[in-house]
Amino acid sequence: FPLIIRLAFLSIVHCLFFFPLSGAGLEEPFETISEELSLLLSGKENICPAISIATINPGGISSLGAAGMRKIGNTEKVELDDKFHLGSCTKSMTAVLGAILVKEGLLKWDTKVVDVFEDIDIHPGYHNATLLNLLGNTAGCPKKVPASLWSKLWSMEPDPIRQRRNLAVGILKMQPCFKPGTSYEYSNAGFAIAGHMMEKSAGIAFEELIVEKLFKPLEMHSAGFGPPATRGKIDHPYGHLEKNSQLLSVDPHPMGDNPVAITPAGRVHCSIKDFAKFARLFLSGHEGINLTSNEIKFLLKADLPNHNYAKGFFIVNRDWGKGNVYMHTGSNTMFYSVMWIAPKIDFAIVAACNSGDRKAYEFMDSIVWKYIQEFKYELIITE
Repeated sequence: FPLIIRLAFLSIVHCLFFFPLSGAGLEEPFETISEELSLLLSGKENICPAISIATINPGGISSLGAAGMRKIGNTEKVELDDKFHLGSCTKSMTAVLGAILVKEGLLKWDTKVVDVFEDIDIHPGYHNATLLNLLGNTAGCPKKVPASLWSKLWSMEPDPIRQRRNLAVGILKMQPCFKPGTSYEYSNAGFAIAGHMMEKSAGIAFEELIVEKLFKPLEMHSAGFGPPATRGKIDHPYGHLEKNSQLLSVDPHPMGDNPVAITPAGRVHCSIKDFAKFARLFLSGHEGINLTSNEIKFLLKADLPNHNYAKGFFIVNRDWGKGNVYMHTGSNTMFYSVMWIAPKIDFAIVAACNSGDRKAYEFMDSIVWKYIQEFKYELIITE
């Protein structure tokens, strides 16, 4: 369509959905953009076999699409309900779970690791590390899990609680990178330890806990953990790696994801529809979980002065968002996901693809920017 017709249509969509509708899982009508995504993907399949994207406003999903192939070299096309691996976009979900447990009184933001792990030999430098520090990457945990500990996790049976305990034991006995609460270091280990604090306090595995407290209330029925596809089937997208300038698919098991120990840091998968339901939490009119607007806003606040990391989100200033917007990317090296939350204009966008190649990142980011620009023009018209 000519640009002016498309923008007029989008402005109508915006007006229809500006006010929130009831029900976290309500299937609102939305603009289907799969054909448009297919055109954008044309010629890029060797970089990015499949893509899926959704834009969100307070009422729910305003546009949604999926295009491409589940596995390179095969003919199975992706569908709107297909699951994609979210990588580190999981971190904000773990932070929301933390907020829920704090609200319920199971933990406090200032609960220390020594308060929960009384049976672990913890380095004195970590004694004051709190749940809040772990979820804000200010606990002093290392950027990378030491190679010897990482290898141990790979060799262990896939028992998530036992693996996370071993990770906590291995990390917390080390001297922290800095005094907790004084600096920042992006750390998968820190989020995994936070998840272990939650599961130890609740008495059930982190995976069960986040399903019951977050995914079910939001009706994120597709949400799960690890590779989206079933081994031996092409029922959901496969991850892909670039090798010798060629994109190769990776079987879901046994090497389709990272060890189960780091699920709280980056092993959730779900459909783009359900990813959008999560993103909507950070816009006005959010529903589905028992957190107030102020408690949601707290999750978007940096824990260090003049710093740009909140709890599972990077904070960046963008003119199109009329101030601070909140974003995160995720990759297990075989998939890529990204989300942008702009509360001041009540807009969010989520996207994912089944390639871990850097060229795929750049391609996906260009598509996300295209839809952000379209919303920006739509906003100008409606204002």
